[in-house]
Formats: sequence, structure tokens, C-alpha cells
Amino acid sequence: MKVKHLCAVLLLAFTASSALGFTHFTEAEDQLWTNANNWSTFWLPASDETTHIGGMSGVYADVTCIVPAGSSVVSGELRVGYNFNGTLIVEEGATLTTTSHTQFGAGTGGGLGTAVINGNLHAAGWTFSAGGNGPADVTIGPNAVITIDSAMNFGQEYHEGYGYDVTITQNGGTIQVGDWVAGNAFQMRAHGDAEVVYSMSNGAVLSAPSIWQNSGTLEFEGTATLTGGGVRFAGFDGKVPTIKAIGTDPVLTIDGGRFSDGVLLDVSELSVTANQWVTIVAGGYLTDTDLSLAPGTDANIWQLRVNDGDSGDVEVYYSGSIRIMGDVNLSGYVDDDDLSLLLANWNTNNVWEYGNLSDPYGTVGYVDDDDLSLLLANWNAGSLSAAPQAVPEPASALILLLGLPYLARRRMRR
Repeated sequence: MKVKHLCAVLLLAFTASSALGFTHFTEAEDQLWTNANNWSTFWLPASDETTHIGGMSGVYADVTCIVPAGSSVVSGELRVGYNFNGTLIVEEGATLTTTSHTQFGAGTGGGLGTAVINGNLHAAGWTFSAGGNGPADVTIGPNAVITIDSAMNFGQEYHEGYGYDVTITQNGGTIQVGDWVAGNAFQMRAHGDAEVVYSMSNGAVLSAPSIWQNSGTLEFEGTATLTGGGVRFAGFDGKVPTIKAIGTDPVLTIDGGRFSDGVLLDVSELSVTANQWVTIVAGGYLTDTDLSLAPGTDANIWQLRVNDGDSGDVEVYYSGSIRIMGDVNLSGYVDDDDLSLLLANWNTNNVWEYGNLSDPYGTVGYVDDDDLSLLLANWNAGSLSAAPQAVPEPASALILLLGLPYLARRRMRR
């Protein structure tokens, strides 16, 4: 009786799916896309059929579909995690082509759309948690090559107020997004309380004619590239986009772009050596520079510098500790070595390590008498001094002071 009942359910599901033009992956025999017996229609999907992996019927819930290495398969619209959980795996050396949009977590039943893509994928478009209320989690391997004809979007379409978490992890590989005349080719925008995280590492490349981050977090570690056109990081609907640098000396290269509406830079997982500038965004042209360090960042040891114009660099300075005023060489105490450094760089636009104590990151100030006064006022400060040293003799100080007007006049003529 149980067998007859199961057969009846499967027949009913098959009839319904056929009538609606849907093909469901059933995982009846194994997890291979290329096995026709794993599909509700008992034939492989055609280029004009809507294909469900984790579809509308609970009979086909929690399935995993593998496109095996060496195979080339096709589908119409592909829905992964539509109303129920579904997982798609494209092995290295495999090719999957969808003639319509590929959707992850796009149904109304809260199904999780999961994918691991190590091979080739060509789709008309990609959407994540966009048409409904399901989360999505997609991992892209180092040898993956993904081509999206129209757009790649995160949860901003169709149902305002909906939206579930989306996590995209691009561990290398290349994503090429084509032009989309109706909007932006790549856009991170989520409604409600949804969290959108796009992580790039290991030389990952994302190319699109227009790249916008309106919410969520863009993470990068090692090297990563956003290319193909303008890149804009801008707030949306009260949300603030975050760029997160991870690891040691990460570099995110962009063709050109802008930071506007309060973009945040998160350096909480950035591993750097103390007392150095670290370039985390390089290349391109920045027309707007509304970028600031994320709340909670210790302003005593972190400083942000955004260079607009041709260089387009964004840098953070990490000092590693709260400094002792006057300790130019960061030895832990103030002595004649610090004084020598300051004088050697007199009247130069420089940073702390060359005597610019009053403007330690060299944004506008020069090494001048203000810095000399700060150093002398803190002479012999610090706990690492082996033996206290005398403040320079009044005669020596007088000689320095007598020379200051001449040096100051030279600075003014610059």
C-alpha cells in the first residue's frame, strides 16, 4: 500500500509539474543532473523548461543536484531553493547553460538556495533572494568561469520589505556580467533586515558595466578586482554599505568610482605590521570620497586617508599603540635621536616618523616650530629610557630658535 501511495503522489506531482511546465529534480537514483531518471519528467531539462532544484512540492525538498565534470547541460529558467531547500554543484570541467534567469532562494516558502560552482556557468541573469523570501549561499571556486548576460542582483526586486540573507563567496575565478539597459548590471541591495555579504579573495575578478553596492558588506582578502565600468558605493533606504578588508595587505582594485552617502570601512580583521600605511584600495579615479572607518575603530591607532583624483587610493595607517608625544622614531622615549630626525626634515610636508608631530598623517602641515615645541615639552618622556637625558642646553635651544624665522620664511615662500 505504501508503494502505491508513493507512486500516486509522484504521479500527481509529475502531472502537476508537467501541466505547469516545471521540471523538478527528484534525486530518485543519484545526485547527477545527467541521469534522466532523477527528473520528474524522466527526461533531461530542455532549454525552454523551468527547472526546480528544491521546488514547489515537498516531495522534491532538500535535494542536491550535481553537474558532473566533463558534461554540458542546459535549462530554461533555473530555480535553486525555490520553496524548499536545494543545492546545485557544478564540478570543475562541467558546463551549465541557462537560457533564462538563474534564481537562488527565490520562492515564497523560505527554501535555502545553495550552490558550489567550480566549473563553467552561462546564464541570462542571476538573482539572489529576489522574487521571494528564501536565503541564498553560493560559493565560487578558483577555476570557475561565470558569464551573466544581463544582470546579477541581490534581493532588491519584486517584493519590497521581503529579503533574506545572501552570502556569496568568490574564492578566485571570474564573473563577467553583461550590459543591462534597465538598471545596474551588478547591484547589492537588500530590504528589511536581510544581510548581504559578498566575499572576494584569491585574485577574484568581477567585471560588469555598472557595479553598485547599496547595502550589505563587500569583503576582500588578498587581491580582488572590480572592473568593467563605474563602481559606486552608496547608501540606500537608510542602509549603509560596508567595505571590509581582511588579512595582510589586501588590495581591491577598481576601474574608477565613488564613495557617497556614508560608506564604512571595516578594518577589524585587517592584519598589519605596526606603524605603516596599508593601501587597501588601489587604482582608478575617485570622484567622491565619503568613506569613514566603521564605528568602534580605535582612532588612536587607525587613521584613514582617501586620495581622490587620478590615484584613487584609499589607505589606512596602523600605529599599533598610543604614541608618546615627541617620540618621532617610535622608540618608546623622547631623546636626541628624535630631535635629530625632526631637524633633518624641517619644513617638509611629512608624517610623524619624520617629525610632523602636530599633523601625524601629513595631511596639511609641515615640520616646523610647533613640532619642535611639542618635542621639547616632552623631552625624556617614556618608560623605556635607560637613563634620563638632559633637555638641550638653553644656548642650544637659543641657536635653534634664532634660526626658526629664517626657516619659517623659507617655508612661506614654498
